[in-house]
Amino acid sequence: HSSVKNNDITTNGDSNFNQGILLFYFSTNNTIINNKISTNGGQTNIGIKLEYDVSNNTIKENRITTNGKSAYNSGIDLNGRNNGNFIINNIISTNGTNNNYGYYSSDSVNNFISGNDFSTNGNTTNYGIFTYDSNNTIVNNKISTNCISGDNYGVYLISGSYNNLTLNTISTNGGSSNYGVYIYNTKNIIKSNTITTNGNSDNHGIALGSYASNNSITDNVVSTSGANSHSLYLSPLRAVKKIIHTNNTFNSNILSSSGLDLFFNSTNYSGSKML
Repeated sequence: HSSVKNNDITTNGDSNFNQGILLFYFSTNNTIINNKISTNGGQTNIGIKLEYDVSNNTIKENRITTNGKSAYNSGIDLNGRNNGNFIINNIISTNGTNNNYGYYSSDSVNNFISGNDFSTNGNTTNYGIFTYDSNNTIVNNKISTNCISGDNYGVYLISGSYNNLTLNTISTNGGSSNYGVYIYNTKNIIKSNTITTNGNSDNHGIALGSYASNNSITDNVVSTSGANSHSLYLSPLRAVKKIIHTNNTFNSNILSSSGLDLFFNSTNYSGSKML
């Protein structure tokens, strides 16, 4: 039951794994509030890291900046059964060559992420929010990813289910292959978000991977620009060129794109629907 409050924390190193604050092994019910945190080094620089059974903590109103000469820099990183945490009203900027994350989580459920400003910047492959997890609430955040090349993702839901993504403002910008929301899992609610993707080509507002099913996508405002770009994009399983996701529902979305607003990238398609 500790409180870390009103500190100015800076880590600098020429090597890797520089961390501003680390909560480790069964550290619970702590408050991290109103700190200025800056981590700088080679790669894998992390502002705040929660690792292994770190639960019921509040991370609030911090200003976090991570800078790496290489890759894998994260503002907030949850790894290993970190459940029931509150991530609220933080300003987070991550910078490096590639694979930069505003918020990253693995094997962590029932977290509440709200009111944050996430900005990730690098040459390629940046993520505002990237999660493997279930039952998380991601609401009312501002999420921006920017790069010189491509492969930017505002929010990437790669596994798990029952996540609620609501009332977020998401913007991705880069050369090509920019995604506002990419869903590869099931039973999520994507509602009332404002999503903008910009780049030269292949930019998609909301994209569903081959195994995405039973997702509800409702009342979103989606705008994309660039050649071969789509507001809603359903991608195939690359090995067999087949879309196998089913029972996704698209309802009352406002779509604007340079290509087809809804694009099914397969002739062998099995059953999502537009209302």
